[in-house]
Amino acid sequence: MSEFFSIAGLTTLAMLVLLQAVLGFDNLLYISIESKRAPEEKQPWVRRTGILLAIVLRIVLLLVIMMLIDKVKEPLFTLRVDSPFGVEEPAPAPEGPALERRHDPDLPGGAAYLFYGEFTVHSLITLFGGAFILYTAVKEVLHLLAVDKIEQGAGGKGSRPIWAVVTMIVIMNLVFSFDSILSAMALTNHFSRAPAFWLMACAVVVSGVMMIYLADTVSEFLKKNRMYE
Repeated sequence: MSEFFSIAGLTTLAMLVLLQAVLGFDNLLYISIESKRAPEEKQPWVRRTGILLAIVLRIVLLLVIMMLIDKVKEPLFTLRVDSPFGVEEPAPAPEGPALERRHDPDLPGGAAYLFYGEFTVHSLITLFGGAFILYTAVKEVLHLLAVDKIEQGAGGKGSRPIWAVVTMIVIMNLVFSFDSILSAMALTNHFSRAPAFWLMACAVVVSGVMMIYLADTVSEFLKKNRMYE
């Protein structure tokens, strides 16, 4: 564990905590908004419980990703759109920003293609997680535009069972954490596996405690300033 307590280790830990804080801010906003679906008197408990469970599961996810990092980054399938132009006499590039044309030697004649994308487990989780976040954001905007629902408040007819809200907070926390974990692994790739794991686990715990501390403050701010939701 000498690597952990070295200057490089402690500096990396500080950078990891900062990284988790920056990437976790949107997560904190989501938690504050989602917790309003629970009965008002239970909302602080819902936020704390959701974040605590998410910390534990995020550390488990970190361990799993470290064990399966090669599989996570391995492409599952490829999406490709071929170019109608040949490669022997390519069309002149238009002025201004041009669409990048790449060449695939596997295609007949080395044909060019307009779009090429390799989809991994990481990219699919990020894609579907982002789509769900957009869906949630649109739904919240429509909810805020409905004046009668706004006047009812979060504890009205629209409230959900407590554990349903906690479960959603935990799931979305894991979705948000996927990118931050991979970014953290890039920062610790010069450490051996055990110190790297403990550095990232400590950063997850510290950032989680910060989220618990700030969750009520952010929720209170959003309650008083609904336009920021």
